[in-house]
Amino acid sequence: MHQGSSMVGFALGRIEPYRDADHFCLCEMCVAPEVQRHGVGSRILKHLHTCLVAKGCTQVYLLTARESYAEQFYIRNGYAPARRVGVLVNRLP
Repeated sequence: MHQGSSMVGFALGRIEPYRDADHFCLCEMCVAPEVQRHGVGSRILKHLHTCLVAKGCTQVYLLTARESYAEQFYIRNGYAPARRVGVLVNRLP
């Protein structure tokens, strides 16, 4: 998203086939600190969702820190914790 001639935010991810529908993995989303809490992130998500619906995607998923500002942001924008999915980690030497 641009504000004037400066980029103030972006979302990156990929469409993934899943069973009989496509899902979108939101890998990264950033908003410049000086415009955070001014609706920029919500507008980015709304635009992303509109584009994904037009492409036939039925779901967006992402990973974020629990009990964080980011988690609260996504919840306010219609996201919910997954019920059946957990995150598994294997620390490599």
